[in-house]
Amino acid sequence: MKVRLTEPLDSDVLLRFVNGESPVDERASVERWLAADVRHRAELDRLDRAWRLAARQEQPDFDTKALWERIRLELGNVPAVRVSRPTPARISAPFLPPSTRSRWARAASAVGAIAAVGMMAVLLQKGEPVPEPEPAPEMRVYTTRPGERAELRLTDGTRAVLNGASTLRIPPAFGTASRDVYLDGEAYFEVTHDSANVFRVHTSRMVAEDLGTRFTVTAYASDSTSQVAVAEGVVGVVGKDSAEGVLLNLNDVAHVSSTGVVSATRNVAIDRHLSWLGGVAHFDQDLVSDAARMLGRRFGVEVRVADAALAKRRFTGSVRASTLYEDLRGLALLLDAKYERKGRIVTLSSRAGSAR
Repeated sequence: MKVRLTEPLDSDVLLRFVNGESPVDERASVERWLAADVRHRAELDRLDRAWRLAARQEQPDFDTKALWERIRLELGNVPAVRVSRPTPARISAPFLPPSTRSRWARAASAVGAIAAVGMMAVLLQKGEPVPEPEPAPEMRVYTTRPGERAELRLTDGTRAVLNGASTLRIPPAFGTASRDVYLDGEAYFEVTHDSANVFRVHTSRMVAEDLGTRFTVTAYASDSTSQVAVAEGVVGVVGKDSAEGVLLNLNDVAHVSSTGVVSATRNVAIDRHLSWLGGVAHFDQDLVSDAARMLGRRFGVEVRVADAALAKRRFTGSVRASTLYEDLRGLALLLDAKYERKGRIVTLSSRAGSAR
């Protein structure tokens, strides 16, 4: 049964309160309203969560009154959900001794400073494509399933964290004649400095190389673009079968098209690209269909978008592993969509007449 609250306040009044913009007398009125009934606090908290998820500054045409009414109607039907931590990842072959192998699913913060040394990527400076070593058939393969995260410490001391639905291949001679790894998916690297032996990440569309730094690579073969984001140091990125590339510094992001064309965006908010290490997925005007695919990889939840009109809508906001299903219900409210959940499957579908 849905809960009907007494003495409803105007949507604009509550939104000003949430955003800290209320005049003194108006704020006092809202505080009295909150103190009158615990359900009023629950209602306001629900609005606060949905409003922050909406990222209002990115959606100037957002109908706040309609959102508030949808939240009020849903208020009595939103159970609290305890989300378990992701299942530890599995790897297909041993790489480190048992005493140091397989430290899984830890909340990884950006630890340790690795000094960037000089300008690198000599082949980039010459304007030549980076040669790709012949893959060895004996490569060690590490794979995570959707929703899993795995941490590896390579033999040269480099730290690698794999995100969900990712595969990292490492030649048996890694660290001797070369330091080349092969990635399909998303990974974060803290590279141990070795000026005589460049570290390279190969994907289906590009090669990223550096001497010692921290950066992420997002390169799922099924996606239309790939990205490299630099948290520290200098990284060179070259498209496959191309003589052109870019050098990235702190807070720079490279974008690689499906044809291997490389471009760069400078001085971006790099935390957005590292947030998955802490169990957060950020979206910035992303298609709902793309957001659903990313959530599946990162959190192991299957988000089904039931119709094409909803799949083409765009979404700005954040979804957290700790409040996964609450955030997904909030997303449905923002999109004026129906929300259905069965286990780890969430289905979003347009309401009649709500597609836009």
